[in-house]
Amino acid sequence: MFAAALFFFAATAADLPPPAPVELFTSQSRSSCPPAEANFRTPVARDDIVALERHVDYWNDISIGRDGKWRDPCSSPENTERQRRYNQALGARSTVYTLQIVIDGEVDTVGSRAVDIRRLI
Repeated sequence: MFAAALFFFAATAADLPPPAPVELFTSQSRSSCPPAEANFRTPVARDDIVALERHVDYWNDISIGRDGKWRDPCSSPENTERQRRYNQALGARSTVYTLQIVIDGEVDTVGSRAVDIRRLI
């Protein structure tokens, strides 16, 4: 009986599609991003989703008040380049923006639009 149950589980798991990546391009250097990151977690809290926050580096040199420049310690030029490549593939967009979400590498939306995120997933 154990062998039959194990076979059923293996066959069922093999039939499942792989989890879809949902990538949020964000930055701690931009004040609107951390609140949106919290909103991002709710619609993607599913077993069939791999949610990734990709911190970009193009906000790092912005001056913030008297404190001067602040750098996002999680940012990387690789994440910025990844976003640029997506934008070219998704319609030859010339500009990148934070709070962009790319779903399964095929569609994108603004990260603060929870209804759109759920619909596109």
